[in-house]
Amino acid sequence: MPKPRTPTDLLILSGGLATNPGRYADRMNEPKSTEPVGDAPPAFNKTKKAIWTEIVSLVPSGVLQRSDRIVVELICYLLHELRTGKATVASIAQLRMALASLGMTPADRSRVSAAPQDSTDDPLAFLSA
Repeated sequence: MPKPRTPTDLLILSGGLATNPGRYADRMNEPKSTEPVGDAPPAFNKTKKAIWTEIVSLVPSGVLQRSDRIVVELICYLLHELRTGKATVASIAQLRMALASLGMTPADRSRVSAAPQDSTDDPLAFLSA
């Protein structure tokens, strides 16, 4: 089975796009959403809304977009099943695949490196804080 295509946003964060721009030239006209993922769907109960907030807070800044809402919603349902003891082997496999699509598993996260949030040029600046 071939390796799944890495999302362009993850390539940008990891530096892969800058390293080899010719390899990804076909992605230059890829549609982009500039809207944030937003709040949880109104139909969600309190527990699922808390899971939504948890998932959105765990994904690196700038990765989630409005078009990712359905994947995040799916993760919320599957994670709720897992946490309430109602998950099946199939739903756990689906959860793992959905998490991987957002770079939220150890193997997928290892393919992403985000720039430090601190804009300081001094790498040892945290020692003086």
